[in-house]
Amino acid sequence: MAEASQSPQSSKANKQSDASAADKLTVLFAKLQPVISFLVDAYVKLSPYLEIARTYIAKGWQHIEPYYRRYWKTEYIEIFIGFVLLFFGGTFAMTIACYMAVQLSGLDTMKQAWATLKRNYRDGVEAFQNDPNARKFFDQDGDGQVSAKEFGSVTQRLFTGSAADKQAVLMHLRCVFVAVDPNQVMNGIGGIWTTAVAVIATLRSQFAKDIALGVSIGEMVSRQIGKYVKPVLAKRFDDDMKKWADFLVDAFCRFFGISLALILVRVVSAFHSAVKGGQIIARFVFQFLDNKQLSVPTAGTEYSIESTTVYMVVQYGLAAMGFYWQIQSGFVLNSIVLRLLVLPFSICELILTYLAAY
Repeated sequence: MAEASQSPQSSKANKQSDASAADKLTVLFAKLQPVISFLVDAYVKLSPYLEIARTYIAKGWQHIEPYYRRYWKTEYIEIFIGFVLLFFGGTFAMTIACYMAVQLSGLDTMKQAWATLKRNYRDGVEAFQNDPNARKFFDQDGDGQVSAKEFGSVTQRLFTGSAADKQAVLMHLRCVFVAVDPNQVMNGIGGIWTTAVAVIATLRSQFAKDIALGVSIGEMVSRQIGKYVKPVLAKRFDDDMKKWADFLVDAFCRFFGISLALILVRVVSAFHSAVKGGQIIARFVFQFLDNKQLSVPTAGTEYSIESTTVYMVVQYGLAAMGFYWQIQSGFVLNSIVLRLLVLPFSICELILTYLAAY
């Protein structure tokens, strides 16, 4: 009897829970609808230019591809990264810190999540291409091809069309919904998001620690030299403005402390990246010598070249050269050619610095 009496109450509670969840989803979608609509509108407006860019890239790739397949090796990317670390590691301290944080926070998780999203995207595109009704519905000009502009224009009906238009769009996208696994997509987005949040948190905590260290240095300097500087500076102000003397001394000392802390952090980062870059370049140098049979191991023995004295001399010699280059250049890219060469790193450094500071 007790179970029978509890059953209706339990069923009622479940219905209320389901209704509450549905209401939450409705509210969430209503909040996200302006953002999604904006993204779709932007996609529709940019799609013609993206198509032009894709056409030029495809034409350029046709000319480059034979040379790429003949001469390009994946090792060149690692050599380039080693070069950047060796000579510009201090300039891109935040980017290097982000890379190290990604490695520690789950690089494999991010790779798996990205692979999952790519696989579901390919499955969705393939299902759409194999559905003649869906392609016909989205093909507004009837040329047999669904362009990005056509797809975006029809998708806008989900937000601006009538109930019948929305139902028609969803019905013709059913093939995509069937092919895509929402749980895998959610897990993929969650994996990337979790790693990104962990990296940003690490960068912000590191940045906050550096700022706190600089403020502490500034306060110590202010207490020690303030008793000499503040009375002298106060004599140059009127009686009603003397309070600004203390403020100026304290502010200058804190600014000095923060600047010194950030410079020292950049110097440490430059030394670390120079050693790491020297290690990468030295490894490829000895691989090249080994391929040319200019480096012959001792007969009957197995050894790692990275444990030899010669390798260490080359590695730290390159590291010393790279570290000196960074110090004497003041962590500034003085050449336009260098700025263009490391432009992706510069953009990444700017974005990461903004995220860490704000």
